[in-house]
This record gives sequence, structure tokens and C-alpha cells, in this order.
Amino acid sequence: MNPDTTELKRLFDTELVKHLEPLKKQKNTILLIFLGVLVFNLLLEGLCIALFMNNEDAMFIGSGVVFLIFVLMAVFLSARRRSEYRDNYKNNIVREVIKLIDPALKYAPYGYIGADKYNASEIITARYNDYGGDDLIEGKTGNIPFSMSEIHVTKETRDSKGRKRTVTVFHGLFYVAGFNKRLKHKTLVLPDKAEGIFGSLIGKKLQSTFGRHQLVKLENPEFERLFVVYGTDQNEARYILTPKIMENMVKLKKAIKHPVKFSFKDDSMYILIKIKKPLFEPTYSPFKTLEFSQVKEVYELLAYSAIITEQLDLNNQIWGTD
Repeated sequence: MNPDTTELKRLFDTELVKHLEPLKKQKNTILLIFLGVLVFNLLLEGLCIALFMNNEDAMFIGSGVVFLIFVLMAVFLSARRRSEYRDNYKNNIVREVIKLIDPALKYAPYGYIGADKYNASEIITARYNDYGGDDLIEGKTGNIPFSMSEIHVTKETRDSKGRKRTVTVFHGLFYVAGFNKRLKHKTLVLPDKAEGIFGSLIGKKLQSTFGRHQLVKLENPEFERLFVVYGTDQNEARYILTPKIMENMVKLKKAIKHPVKFSFKDDSMYILIKIKKPLFEPTYSPFKTLEFSQVKEVYELLAYSAIITEQLDLNNQIWGTD
């Protein structure tokens, strides 16, 4: 898979546009329902003001009741159509997007990588109460199977007054590639926040002091400016992170422009990419449709991850024996 997106842009502009047209009618129906409910409630609001013009308390209560009616009607009347629109969007538009990226990829709109893989990666060790996701993509890089999906991980906490609230532990893309051989140790590649904030000298000291495992020092200034590496074995970490693999990790980070974390453990490579907003959810705005930037982001993630995976598989010296 070539990271260049020129051909992808051409296919997006010429092939995908014909699949967008049928969905416009569904979106317009939802908007008409919303506007109809809005007009109806504005009339009720006007009637309420006219009836209770001389009674401010009654007018205030009446306006509140009308607003509540508006919210309930809008949600109730559009809920089923919104659900149908989302299903059609994922099954028609997103599925076609995945085909543009690679026709051999499999797509499950409401599937996601399981929590067992998330736990096994050990990239994020914070506790959580709920784990879910969607937009599962599965395929192969050569003979190496991989999967990717959006995941959303949350936990429940309580504030100083004992009130319960839900906090996001992680939201973004999760990529997993499997291999035929097994690593003997663990290697984590994380964003280098300390060196970015405190500079090289102090940053390296903090990394060494507060890291989860041994700090692995490498001879690539650009890579070390973006990432910090921890491992349970220095030699295996260096065998994994060859100059070519580090180069493509840097390219991946620059291409997607989001915080990215890697884990190499057992027989798998794991990648977590923090993204604030979902990539493949429909917009109900009449002025917005699917943006090419969303497609480009997923394509570049798959492309650079595939390159790294291929290089790891070819570099047989890093693998231990089962």
C-alpha cells in the first residue's frame, strides 16, 4: 500500500460522489421533520406568550413546557430515521471508502477489536469500566493479518461531592498486527512529552526516573524528539527499532498528526492513536458531507502501519523461537 494519496483523491472525487446522492434525501427528510417540529413549537410559543402576557410566572413556565415538548418531539420523530440514515451511511458510504483504500479489506460497521487485545497491549494501564467501539477493518499485509477499529474506553469517578461522572480513558483508533513468531520481551514506544516540555537534558532524566521499564536510548535524533522508548530488554528493543522502522514511525506520526503509541509484545504489534472525534460518523448538517481528510487519515494509518509490519516480518533476527 503506497502512502501517496493522489490516486485515492481521484477515486474519492469520481467514484464516491455517486453513492452520496441517495443519502441526501434521507438527510433532507430528517431536517424537514426537525424544521416542522420547530415551526409547530414556535406557534405554540407565540400562543403561550399571547395567553399569559400579563403573568410572567405563567409565561415562563409555559415557555419551558413548550421547549420540553419541542425537544421530545424532535427526538421521538427523528430517532428511527436518524438510525436508518446512520446504518445506510456506514453500509454504503463508509464501506465504499474502505474499498477505495483496498478492495480486499473486510468492514464490519458495528464490530470492534476486543478488550482482551487492548489489555494485552499494555499501552494504557489505567483502570476502566466500559469498553466499546465500531468500524472494524480487517485485512492482510502480505501474509500478516491485521485489524483496526475505533474504540472508546471510559471509567466512572466521583467528584468531591460524591456525584458520579464518566471520564474518557481513551478514544481513537486501535491497530493490531499479528506475526508467526513470538517476542520474548516487551517494548513500548510512547510520545516524548517530557523532552518536548523540559528539553533534552531534563526530559531524559525524567524519562529515566518515571518510565515503566528500562529507558532505551537510540541513535536517531528525529525519532527521539517525537518518541520515548521503554523495554524489558534493551537488545530486543534495538533489534525491533531498526533505522528503517524508526523512519516510518516518524512518517506515520507526521502524516496523521495525532498522539500515537506503539507496543511490541508476544506475537503482535499494537498501535493506539488518540483522536477526539469519530472518523466515520454521519453529519446531519445540510452543508457538510464526508470529508476527504477523514479518508486520508485512515488510509495513511493503514499504509504506514503496513510498511512497518512488513519490515518487522522481514527482519527475522528480532524474533525469538516458540
